Amino acid sequence: MKKIILLGTKGAFAEMVAEKIRFAAEELKYPCEVFVLTFSDLQKLRAINPDVILFSPPRYRSFDLIQKICPNAVLEMMDMKEYAFMDGRSILNKVRLSLK
Repeated sequence: MKKIILLGTKGAFAEMVAEKIRFAAEELKYPCEVFVLTFSDLQKLRAINPDVILFSPPRYRSFDLIQKICPNAVLEMMDMKEYAFMDGRSILNKVRLSLK
């Protein structure tokens, strides 16, 4: 089972995006867990051992720090449009492509 982290600001919007990704994964029968973490939760990253870390816009400046914490994880920036429209299927499809 793949582990996906949505990293950015925690709140209702981020949780809704994560839920849309979970729903898309269920529809596509793609086994994964989706977590929402903030930058104050960085110590939890190693414990989760994620396969993919999705940055919510505009967190791209933190790539180097996160790569040091989780060197084996794939880091992806979510598209602003997909994030704003909570397009869980498109976000999940990009995750799947990045893990091939």
